[in-house]
Amino acid sequence: MKIDGFLETVHKRYWKVALWVNAAITLVVLLVFNLFYLTAFVDALLLSVAFSLIFSAVYTAILRNVSTRGNEVSIRSFMTYAVIRLLTALALIGGYVMMKEGTAREMMPALIIFCAYFILLDAVDAYFMVKMQKAMGECQ
Repeated sequence: MKIDGFLETVHKRYWKVALWVNAAITLVVLLVFNLFYLTAFVDALLLSVAFSLIFSAVYTAILRNVSTRGNEVSIRSFMTYAVIRLLTALALIGGYVMMKEGTAREMMPALIIFCAYFILLDAVDAYFMVKMQKAMGECQ
């Protein structure tokens, strides 16, 4: 496959994979909620799903931008995205913990849910970034 065709379709593939990963995590978490009657953490699940989908859409836009501009923009864009995503995640989970006003033991399931979404989204992002950088490197 030519590099142009690959770069044009990589953001579409990423979006499909990100949606499937989000759906899989959500179904597993809902199953665990159902098994252990954890209805108190549905708001944490909604926060995690929203965060994951919003940043998947942002990453898709970055992939589309990089595919049109070139390799120099890609490193800066991905690093900026990672820093903004990390700071936003810290602010969101910090705000959630402050609003819930629970003990550390009571907040642990919510933190685990949010961290699972964050880590799996990070793994998908890293996979696609490596795949794209490798394709761009082979072209030069």
